[in-house]
Amino acid sequence: MKRILPVLCVLMAVLIVVIGMTSVSFSWFEPDVKEGIGLEFKDDTKLRAQNCSIATYSGTKGNKLTTYGTSPVANANVTVSATTAGDTSTPGYAYFKTVITNSSEDYDTVVSLFIPSFTPAANSSASICVAYPTNSCRTYSAAQTDIHIIRNAYVPQNIKTDANPGQLIVEWFVRCDAGSVTFNPSQVYLMYS
Repeated sequence: MKRILPVLCVLMAVLIVVIGMTSVSFSWFEPDVKEGIGLEFKDDTKLRAQNCSIATYSGTKGNKLTTYGTSPVANANVTVSATTAGDTSTPGYAYFKTVITNSSEDYDTVVSLFIPSFTPAANSSASICVAYPTNSCRTYSAAQTDIHIIRNAYVPQNIKTDANPGQLIVEWFVRCDAGSVTFNPSQVYLMYS
């Protein structure tokens, strides 16, 4: 029995290594590979969201009501500080509306909206908050990249008879509680879920 135990341990280790190597090779594929040995990419799992576009508008907060511009924001950094405004009349806040449009007449889609960089200054605290369609807020105190504004948002197909055909409007704002934060609202981007 004492002689069999080391042999069994070695065989078990070899078996674990072999299973680990083969299962990883079947489970992970490069981005554009559609099939592999033992697994196949089915048509019903394809993303049907290639027809989405976005436009972001800045806004100002009035008497409990936010008014947005009619032209998309320019490609420039915005700095919001706790003592001065970021393109608004309210210190410490900057308001935005991103309109996600699905031009497909055949498919609804689910997308996530991201901002590529959000850079609070040293000893600063700033938040990205969504007022519509969700009510959420997340605070950051250090520089971040590729952070989500909203995840898994449903955008309906473009039906010509709807009041807002194929659109989802995301109202969001940046709040700076201490120090300042810099970001570029025109560079928000979509990821298809």
